[in-house]
This record gives sequence, C-alpha cells and structure tokens, in this order.
Amino acid sequence: MSAIKIGPCDELFSLLVRGRVDFTCEYCGTYYPPGRRQGIDCSHYIGRANKRTRFDPDNAFAHCTKCHFFLGGNPHAFSRWAVLYLGEARYDALAKRSNELLKVNAAVYHSIRLHLKRELDIMTERRNLGEQGRIEFKAWDGTIAESAPRKSKPKKKSPLKKKLSGRVVKREAA
Repeated sequence: MSAIKIGPCDELFSLLVRGRVDFTCEYCGTYYPPGRRQGIDCSHYIGRANKRTRFDPDNAFAHCTKCHFFLGGNPHAFSRWAVLYLGEARYDALAKRSNELLKVNAAVYHSIRLHLKRELDIMTERRNLGEQGRIEFKAWDGTIAESAPRKSKPKKKSPLKKKLSGRVVKREAA
C-alpha cells in the first residue's frame, strides 16, 4: 500500500492544527518552540484517506512524534482520548461526517486551499497581536470558490501525421 501524498492543503492544514495550540502536544503537553517544531505532527483520528474528514478541525490534533506513534498504534486509547477531548456530541458528529461522501476534484482542492490560507492568515494575525492559548479555526463549509480552476479547453490540434490503413495522411486542425 502506498502512502497518501502530502499536498499544499495538507501542509496548510497541518500548520493550522499545530498552530491552534501554539505547537504544544495535546496529549502530553510538551511545547515545541521555534526551531524545534519538526517534533510535533498533525495527527488524524480518522485516516487522511477519508476525504470528508481529511481537513476537518475536529479530526486532527497536534501530537508530538512519540504520542502520535503511541496513539496511532493504540486505536482504543486514541478513541477514548478523542471522546474525552472533543466531548461525545462533537465526537459523534465527526463519526457521522466521516460516513458522508465528498467527491473531490481540482476545484474542491482549490477552494479548500483558499479557505485554509485565509484561516492561517487570521491565526497568524491573532498570534502577532499577542493572543495566546488555543485559537480555533473554521472548517471549510463546502463552498466552491468562484476563482476555482476550470477544466481547460482542449488545445487546437496542429496538423499531425497519422497512419490510417497503411497510408500516412495529414490530419486537418480541429
């Protein structure tokens, strides 16, 4: 089985999740100051393969590498912790969302990326103004951005040589 690709949305989402708690492990409480931030991960409760919850703030936590490894290898412990951390209502709502279908395409990823970038800008501004502690960020609401990339129109084909029935013919431009 191959690993799931890390894209621009994943990188933005990871920064938001870790920045939400100022780079502090939500399980053990270890703080990772600037310069040591590679020791804290964005840990998904429901795996990243689930497109509906991949970028859901309730589905991801900031965990140090040690805690991420422990919780990833102990799903029962992770479940118990997630229920306590989120509360039963949010946990149940997350479980329900994880069963909903989300079809993704370039326009969806573009819209998610724009949303996450805006949320990161807001969080950065709040941190720069001196706000400390947990800073929540909003989940993407499913709105497709108007500036989302559209499927490009096929390029005009230049005359090409094509073999037909053993003959070489010149094809006209479409």
